[in-house]
Amino acid sequence: MTSPKYFINWTTFKKSWEDVTVAHWLKYPNPFSNHVLSEDVVERRIEDGKLYTVRFIVKKQRIPASLMWMVPAKHKACYVKETSVIDPVNQECTITTENLNCRFISLVIETLRYKGVKLCETVMERELVFPPE
Repeated sequence: MTSPKYFINWTTFKKSWEDVTVAHWLKYPNPFSNHVLSEDVVERRIEDGKLYTVRFIVKKQRIPASLMWMVPAKHKACYVKETSVIDPVNQECTITTENLNCRFISLVIETLRYKGVKLCETVMERELVFPPE
């Protein structure tokens, strides 16, 4: 059995937690993201003062043309599940995405954690996990 592969990095934004969180939500859909085919919210609820959301995003594949012959026709689009939890009291936002198709190539789970640390400063931790098959 092989162990999972990890990648973690941190970035500090010189913006408030509110600005960074809103910017993430405005990422899809927007007129400049023409690779995004659709975005659907399938669940949204508030529990214990936190906003929980699940949405499905369909994007065009970003695979070099020279490698597209390896990808079956049914996988020409990438289906992504995004789960998020926004905690405004503690100024924390966690967003996890995973690909729902093309897992024959790789399953990729990305988690972004935004944390307000000062009035105009937000730290983002980005974690990528490539679990073994």
